[in-house]
Amino acid sequence: MNMKLGVVLLAAGRSARFGGNKLMADFCGKPLICHITDTAQGVFENIVVVTRHKDIELLCHNMNVPVVLHDMPYRSDTVKLGLEHFGKEFDGYIFCQGDQPLLSKNTLHHMINEFQKNKSKIIRLQYNSVPCSPVIFPQWAYESLLHLPDGKGGNVVVKNNLDKVLFVSAQNISETVDIDTQEDLKNLTEHI
Repeated sequence: MNMKLGVVLLAAGRSARFGGNKLMADFCGKPLICHITDTAQGVFENIVVVTRHKDIELLCHNMNVPVVLHDMPYRSDTVKLGLEHFGKEFDGYIFCQGDQPLLSKNTLHHMINEFQKNKSKIIRLQYNSVPCSPVIFPQWAYESLLHLPDGKGGNVVVKNNLDKVLFVSAQNISETVDIDTQEDLKNLTEHI
């Protein structure tokens, strides 16, 4: 890969509907967060996990995955901290959800290939025309992402630049599933 991409793994949610820190819940024999960190490490050089959970910070240290621990209140804070970790000299920034365990390396490679051909475009995953995560933002979006309204995520930048969005299709729907509840975790475990 002849471009510099920063991967921000978002792991700061409060897991209110799950009833505990879902990212530390067991999924197929390891903590849920480990699935996306393993996948990302298999594809990218520049990764950071942004979290408010000390147990995730410790887990990341044990896996030699860079981590930013914070206690700031908003989703926009998590995005900002991930960007600041890398700085604005990167070609693009990929935001992945920590609770999307079945995202594949093949899909990430497909997204990267599209970005290499269209470096001024926002590359977003979809399945059956339904947008989902992850999203690759080009360097020009850095300042907009850095100054998101409190509590908002990168979707604000996507919606303000719909003419600059290219969609890449996931190979199957299970790649797009994120875990919000105990039932989600049970269903996805049974599915695989």
